Amino acid sequence: MSNKDNLDNHNEEQKKRQRIAEARKIARQSGEIVSDNYVAFSKKFIKLFRGFNRRLDFILTNSLSAKIISIFLAILLYLNVTTAGDINVFGESNAGKTIYNVPVKVIYDKNKTQVENLPNTVDISLVGNMDAIRRTEMLDRQEVIADLTNFKPGLKQKVSLMYSGVAEGVDVKFSQPTYEVDIYETKEKKFNIIPELTKVPVNNEYEYSYIRLEQNTITIKAAQHTLDKIATVKVMIDVANQKESFSQDANIVVLDEDGEKIPISNLSLKSVKVSVNVTKKHAAKKEEEKKKEDKKK
Repeated sequence: MSNKDNLDNHNEEQKKRQRIAEARKIARQSGEIVSDNYVAFSKKFIKLFRGFNRRLDFILTNSLSAKIISIFLAILLYLNVTTAGDINVFGESNAGKTIYNVPVKVIYDKNKTQVENLPNTVDISLVGNMDAIRRTEMLDRQEVIADLTNFKPGLKQKVSLMYSGVAEGVDVKFSQPTYEVDIYETKEKKFNIIPELTKVPVNNEYEYSYIRLEQNTITIKAAQHTLDKIATVKVMIDVANQKESFSQDANIVVLDEDGEKIPISNLSLKSVKVSVNVTKKHAAKKEEEKKKEDKKK
C-alpha cells in the first residue's frame, strides 16, 4: 500500500471520529434541553397544584362556601331521587316507597264506646317487588285498620295496625305498628243549640232577627270526661252577602269553656236548618217607631 493510500485512510478515520464527537455533543445538548423543559414543566405543575389546593382548602373551610356546596349537593340529590321515583335500596328487583298521611280506619261501636290515643293518619313504607309497588300505587286503595271490635272499655290496651289494598309481593312497614289506646263507655247528655252569626260585614247596614232553628236541642253520646268539658253547642250561621231573609243548613260545633272545638266522633247531628229574617237598620228603626206610635194611640 502506498503512502498516499495510508494518508487517505487516516483522514477518513479522523473524519469519522469528528462526526461521532459532533453527534454525541448534539445528543448531550438535546438531553440537557429536554431535562430543562421537564424541570420547568414540573415546577409549573407543582405551583399550579399548590395554588388549586390552597383555593380548595379555602372553599372547604369557609362557612359560606361550605353552605353553598352543601345546598348544591342537596339539590342534586333531591333531583336525582324525585326523577328516579322509587328508591331502590334492596337490589335490582326490589324497592322501597313511602306513602304519607294514610287515614286510620277504626272499627268499634261508636254508640257504646269512645276511643282515644289513636292517630288519624299514619305514614306507611311499602317494601318489595318494584312492579308490585307500582301496582299498589296505581290502585290507590291502601287502608290502615285498627280493629277494636272485641275490645272492652279499659285503659292502655295494645292494638296493632293492619292494612289492606296492597298488591301481592309487597310488605308494609309502620313507624309505630302498635298503640296503647284508652276505651271508655259512653254516656248521654242533652244540650241546647245556641245560634251564632259569623262573617258579619264591617259597618253592616242590616239587622238579623227572628232566628229560628229547625231543632233546638241535641243529645250527645261521649265519655263522661268529654261531656264534662262541653260548655256550649253552637250552630254557626254565615251571614256574608245576605241582604234578604234566608234559610240555610248551618254547621254545629261543640265548644269548651275557652271556645275551643271538642271533636265528637259520633255526633248525631252535624248541621241544622236555620231561618233568619234580614232587614235594613233604618227600616227596622222606622218599624219600631211606628209600633210605639200605634201603642200610644
